[in-house]
Amino acid sequence: MATVYGAGVGGVFAAIPIFNQLVPNEGPLQISFDLDFSAADEYEFDLTQEIQKKIIWGVQSLYYDASGYNPDTGVADGVGADVQLAVSATAQGMIFKNKWQGFRPVFFSNPPKGVFRCIGGTGVFRVKLTNVPMPFGDWNCA
Repeated sequence: MATVYGAGVGGVFAAIPIFNQLVPNEGPLQISFDLDFSAADEYEFDLTQEIQKKIIWGVQSLYYDASGYNPDTGVADGVGADVQLAVSATAQGMIFKNKWQGFRPVFFSNPPKGVFRCIGGTGVFRVKLTNVPMPFGDWNCA
């Protein structure tokens, strides 16, 4: 069994087991985004260049953080509203609840493309697209 370690609220680390052992030969990789929804309602992404440059071969899951945790104050205020993901080629959609964190398996085409939306957002939504398959798991940070 492989294990991935990830930071939670307040920098507390958690070990997440990967039971199916489908870690790619290149090893576990991620591409991170910090999306400030106080500045815009949506952010589109296209990983064509990252795929062509062999930075990452594909995306199988993601880690998201909608807690709005501020390390300076130690407060998790959330991002102001739920965040939506629309995956371009597979028509998959997801909703990430405000003040929650978690892992989600996703079905992206290659290269991965999609749009994150948060109408009325007031904070930073953090997402890490990973090449490792992770089981579904959400937790409340409020």
